[in-house]
Amino acid sequence: MAGPVTPLTDSSDSSMEDISVHEGAPDAKGKRTSPWSWVISANFAEGLQYVIATDLFAIIIFLMGVDKGTALFWISLIQMPWVIKPLWSPLVDRYGTKRKWTYMMQGVVGLALLGAAAGLMAPNTALFATMPLFLGICLVFLFIIAFSGATHDIACDGFYMIALTEKQQSFFVGIRSTAFRLAMVAANGALLWLSSGIQRATSPTPNDIEVRVVIPQSQLPEAEYKLSQPDSPELVLEPRVLTMDAGTTASAMLSLKTPPSSGETKVVLLRFNGGSKSITANKERVEFTDKNWNQPIPIEFKAEERLKKSAATVFRATAGNVPLSWAVGIALCGVYYLICFFYHRSVLPHPHAEQDLDNADLPPFYKPLGALGVTVLLPMLLAIVGYFLLWEFLPPILKPKLLDQTPTPLQLKGFDFFFNVGSWLLIVGTIAVLYLIPPFGAAIRRFFNRMSDISGIGFADVFGSFFQKPGVAVLLAYLLTFRLGENQLTRIKNVFLLDTVANGGLEFSQDALGFTNSVVYIMALIVGGLLGGFCISKFGLKRIIWPMVLAMHLPNLAFVYMSYALPTNYVLINLLVGQESFFYGFGFTSYLMVMIAFAQGPYKTAHYAICTGFMALGVMIPGLWSGYLAELTGYKLFFWIVMISCIPGMLFIPFLKFDANFGKKSVA
Repeated sequence: MAGPVTPLTDSSDSSMEDISVHEGAPDAKGKRTSPWSWVISANFAEGLQYVIATDLFAIIIFLMGVDKGTALFWISLIQMPWVIKPLWSPLVDRYGTKRKWTYMMQGVVGLALLGAAAGLMAPNTALFATMPLFLGICLVFLFIIAFSGATHDIACDGFYMIALTEKQQSFFVGIRSTAFRLAMVAANGALLWLSSGIQRATSPTPNDIEVRVVIPQSQLPEAEYKLSQPDSPELVLEPRVLTMDAGTTASAMLSLKTPPSSGETKVVLLRFNGGSKSITANKERVEFTDKNWNQPIPIEFKAEERLKKSAATVFRATAGNVPLSWAVGIALCGVYYLICFFYHRSVLPHPHAEQDLDNADLPPFYKPLGALGVTVLLPMLLAIVGYFLLWEFLPPILKPKLLDQTPTPLQLKGFDFFFNVGSWLLIVGTIAVLYLIPPFGAAIRRFFNRMSDISGIGFADVFGSFFQKPGVAVLLAYLLTFRLGENQLTRIKNVFLLDTVANGGLEFSQDALGFTNSVVYIMALIVGGLLGGFCISKFGLKRIIWPMVLAMHLPNLAFVYMSYALPTNYVLINLLVGQESFFYGFGFTSYLMVMIAFAQGPYKTAHYAICTGFMALGVMIPGLWSGYLAELTGYKLFFWIVMISCIPGMLFIPFLKFDANFGKKSVA
């Protein structure tokens, strides 16, 4: 969810300890730079790139017509650089300065965001016959953003620790966290509102249809919304009022009045706009070109049989420029990062600690870069190539045997889910088995040590000491499974709120989701996190961990309830989302403290970074299948699976070893 957090260290210059937390000591250039001039902007940038790449783009590509399984699979895979970033952290630590790495990576992210914005405007043609062209282009730039962003995290966190005194680090740690949360507000709130506004501005006047279900001796409710029915609509919906009986279906016809430009595709969205959620539409997205613009497309409406009284529902058709609306927002973020590049290049101080580094004995930069590149990229490349080879050759062989000649949508979703989960389990399992076979395992270790020696920076020692710590196997099992349920919920939450009622979602508008994400969710998360930190400092981690764990998992039942009830009360929905966020923030604090406790000792900063890598892996893995699983099971069963998935991580808690009073504030 949030980006990795680096614990405080005592690496700052002790000669600076007598200065105020608000002022900067003279740096190596003789300049005084107040921390206020860069801490907030740098950490806002650190958070924004993470949220855009790992969260916002899942919403974007889902709203642009990509199925939720594909959308969440790729966005989860993009988290990989944050998982493995400890591997190249020694490179950032030893070459150049953290100051330079920080602003340079901001420049790279800015250019990549501009590239992703251009990719969103690409024609919606197929890439390799399976993926929309815009998605393929965006994924290329998103992986650049992910690698650059993970490198920026390493540099920015390290710079924070050497540019500030320990007293300043303690003072600004809460401000850093707040800046990160504000980035979440900007990405999941402000950009949603901006996109929604552009879509309204670029859309013809919306056209509404009211669907009525009439039950004898039951009065029809008054319309909650005034219908938008222009006299000469660009979006033609006929009839404008549709009447039907409970348990039946009826159709309306949707077409355009004028053709789109040659080669242009006009996307019409039909969304719930008020009334009863017992009436659903079978289409939410219709595409028109200059070839089919005047051919009416039927929209089928269905009323639930269980209706006991008359009901009415309003559906609204709009045709705003969705790609443009998102491209503008992403391009503005790219411009922000380019401004950060020039601003931080000028304003970031020059810490004495970086000026005193002796790099004379370091090998040429290309040697560690090449060694790390082989160590990091080769396994990733082999895994991804292996996945695509499996996808390219196995489905044509398996589908005729596993599926009918005319498979149902459920069969196709099931095949996608089991193939994706099975293929990645096969790839990871093959690597694990090879590692456990003595000749292969020894060869892998020799390869890793050899690359470490070639690099000249000895990164194998840091990792070797981590995996030799007592209880490391239990810790890794805990890190990977504790949030198994929560990480599936987090990945699907926004999609559930946005998805149509016909698909089992709550059919939020972008504006409504922006408010829920930016105000309700974030504020509750911050307050819950503060309360969690207070409770740990008051009672100690060992005494409070079980109440915090249960408080984190049980509120997920709110999503089980919403998947069944499909509430329309916006205040109630926000209360349910808010309480889940509050208790998540409260319980997640214990998870962070377990990592800090384990990282104590030599290399504690590096070992904590490794822990956060496994934390990110625990987010990434369930994200690979959560979208496919939700499509296969539906939201009701999916949220029950989320609840069951909370159990495995709790089984490892009794075996975690840390001091009974760890985290408890000492009383002098």
